[in-house]
Amino acid sequence: MTNEITGATPPSFVHYDDRAQVTATLTASARLVSNSEVQTFLRCRRKWWLAWYLGLRPKLESPTGVRAIGDRVHRALAKWYVTEDSERTDSRDALEEEIITDWHLLVDHYGGTSEVPPGVATDFHKDADLERAMISGYVQWLEETGADANIRTLASERYIQVRFPVTGETLPVYLIGKLDARVQRVSDDVKLFIDHKTVGDFIRKTRTLHMDPQMLHYHLIEFLSLEDSDERCDGALYNMLRRVKRTAKANPPFYQRTEVRHNYHELQSYTLKLQGIISDMLITEQALTASMAHPSTLAYPHPTGDCSWDCDFINVCPLFDDGSRVGDMIREYFAQGDPLSYYHRDMTKE
Repeated sequence: MTNEITGATPPSFVHYDDRAQVTATLTASARLVSNSEVQTFLRCRRKWWLAWYLGLRPKLESPTGVRAIGDRVHRALAKWYVTEDSERTDSRDALEEEIITDWHLLVDHYGGTSEVPPGVATDFHKDADLERAMISGYVQWLEETGADANIRTLASERYIQVRFPVTGETLPVYLIGKLDARVQRVSDDVKLFIDHKTVGDFIRKTRTLHMDPQMLHYHLIEFLSLEDSDERCDGALYNMLRRVKRTAKANPPFYQRTEVRHNYHELQSYTLKLQGIISDMLITEQALTASMAHPSTLAYPHPTGDCSWDCDFINVCPLFDDGSRVGDMIREYFAQGDPLSYYHRDMTKE
């Protein structure tokens, strides 16, 4: 079907077929499904269509805001939680390296330090100061509480995958993910995976952590792939850092860890839900490829108050509905590529 929308967008990026031609690190000729894609499909099908089916990404990722802060803090912590035979970097030093790296990328994008918009530069340095306060406080918290004294890192930034049969699949489906770290509690040998998160507050997060789909997704992969192994995973260690500078007006606590476990029944229930979701996703994908209906019928939008910070397509999305030249904006601000490229990038670094 030819229409003003399909004509304005690039052809679909078939991100699961013949992947060996693109990268030697991810499974080829298979449908790889991450928790991020599943949650995007549930959250907003238009966003899923743009980001996952078409493979669109901003030419410049936002260097400021909640997601950028979380990304830099995560990268800094990744250099601290490493195996005993690897070189460990102080998180404060690692953060400075990441800040410098991102600043140089920003300068290069705009063509020079003086060309960076004042507002962008101000926001970047403001975020960097917040990140420094968070990480320096975290290091102090570890020293005061000994929170890391009872854990040993078994693996760092570990890519995981497991075969996951789904009704309607035309290619083998694999669940995939990337653990921040696998750890073992020294006192009782319990094995967990760590997930670092920067949060606004602890109450809202901890209230629903037992139902958090990311924790369930990772735990299910670990359960299915290590079920008969001595390395069996018992759950998650959710490691939270509040996005606050710890000033005199700020109320502690600023750091918190919560253990998240799921029993066999919870994992089975999540398996059934996930099979249904992925089946719906594959049906939608096949219909889009066959041009069986207008994209807005199959991949309809679901705007919420979170779009302003949670969606790269906040500005382009309305243009699909008001008759604007949406194709021109896509070509100007977005590039097409493998939605799973960051897995390949991190695995290559390893």
